[in-house]
Amino acid sequence: MKRENNYPLKYYRIAIGLFFFLQGTVFATWSARIPDIKQALSLSDAQLGTILFFFPLGQLVSVPLSGYLVQKYGSRVLLSCVALLYPLSLVGIGLMPSRTALAGMLFLLGVVANLHNLSVNTQAVSLEKRYGRSIMGTFHGLWSLAGFVAGLTSSFLAVRHVAPLWHFCGVLGFGLLAVATLHRFLLPEDLSAGGEAAVNAAGLVLLLGFMRRRRPGPWGRPPVGPRRIRRRLSRKRPRSTSSRAWTAIWPCSAF
Repeated sequence: MKRENNYPLKYYRIAIGLFFFLQGTVFATWSARIPDIKQALSLSDAQLGTILFFFPLGQLVSVPLSGYLVQKYGSRVLLSCVALLYPLSLVGIGLMPSRTALAGMLFLLGVVANLHNLSVNTQAVSLEKRYGRSIMGTFHGLWSLAGFVAGLTSSFLAVRHVAPLWHFCGVLGFGLLAVATLHRFLLPEDLSAGGEAAVNAAGLVLLLGFMRRRRPGPWGRPPVGPRRIRRRLSRKRPRSTSSRAWTAIWPCSAF
């Protein structure tokens, strides 16, 4: 087995894979608990749609910042930081008292999500080159698996009327544990002979992902199926309905 800094490469593969799992968990948890946030702040569909726009806006604005920070500090340092900030931003959403504050927090969540996305994909691209064969599918499969698990968890907690804030705190605990135990198994360098190439390759992966994936609808459901069916599902349903729908569709994103 090949080694990198006295650790077998499989250790780095497991660590990076778990950071992908964390990323999928945070995103799916937020998506599945959108109905609870909407109800807590008494938002109309139009207001919620406007507020949700701030998440992709934060992602878009942070694209040049993400590349700069990865180049300057390396993906290991950046990932160690944003792996904490990402679930922490989720907790912040659970604390927001107003629509304006929620919009601002979603913008921050989008920025941190993009930072996490680029740094963890840079790690994956760097490790893939060290392996000398394609392993990227494993990482993205873990991201999809995380969405399925988080969807089931969200449905379970929503049925039992567990507040989103406590749910988000649990995800933050997972992030703290991941960083504390896995930081040492992140690659210290982004392709020792070509860090810029790793960042560019990771950026291409993200671009293709944005083109391929569609974001959840305004109540946390995946935007698939006839419009008439989606309207019916969104009316007078228990808060756990969207979590179950999200859980059902998430495994398909792996294909």
